[in-house]
Amino acid sequence: MKEFTFQSSSGPKVYTTRINDDGLLSCDCQGWTMKRLNRARGCKHTKQVSAGLNVVERAGQMYVVGGGSPPPVAATPAKPTTKADFINPMLASAIPAGQTVDGYSQGFTMEEKFDGIRLVIRTGNGSVQAWSRLGKVRAVSADIHDELARLPEGVYDGELILTTSLRSSGTESLVLFDCLEIQGHSLLRQPLASRRRFLEMAVSALNGSTAVRVATMRITSTPARASRQTWRIR
Repeated sequence: MKEFTFQSSSGPKVYTTRINDDGLLSCDCQGWTMKRLNRARGCKHTKQVSAGLNVVERAGQMYVVGGGSPPPVAATPAKPTTKADFINPMLASAIPAGQTVDGYSQGFTMEEKFDGIRLVIRTGNGSVQAWSRLGKVRAVSADIHDELARLPEGVYDGELILTTSLRSSGTESLVLFDCLEIQGHSLLRQPLASRRRFLEMAVSALNGSTAVRVATMRITSTPARASRQTWRIR
């Protein structure tokens, strides 16, 4: 058995990738442990250690067969993640005392509401940092990390969700609904409509990614016109 270690680029965690005695490629990162429909189990780490080797798929797993030695693997250095890089996300607040929803003549912005894990994401120069709503360091799967690394430099607010089916134990994806900073410029004092435009322009670079997407939004004159789907009212 051969083992290789990789430093997470979004925190202090170290992942171990193995070529087992029977040739099975395995890794303890989330990218490998989360099985995807119609795809063999794998991650960016197993791809790196098996580059140039003869690899075959068997029963949804990838195996190295034949001779040959894996190429030298250099661990990816981790960028220090500090609370100083964290920006508090915008949270829901109550309607001011004495006012009702009827007093908002310009209508309501409504977005999909998910019961997942709130994440604040900072991207830049290919690096990805993630925190919880309260500023605790979090990690994301390899698939999501790779997509986030393609976003313009900025700070994004979203929800990490797990989609399950009868044929899959679950697939993680990230739904973004706010952009707090873009290319070093704070958007915290900008209206939601402006932040949303920046968010949509940024995510358009991912060309329809299923791992990272923007929450569906609609405008309505009254919350009563929302469908049975769960919506977040802004």
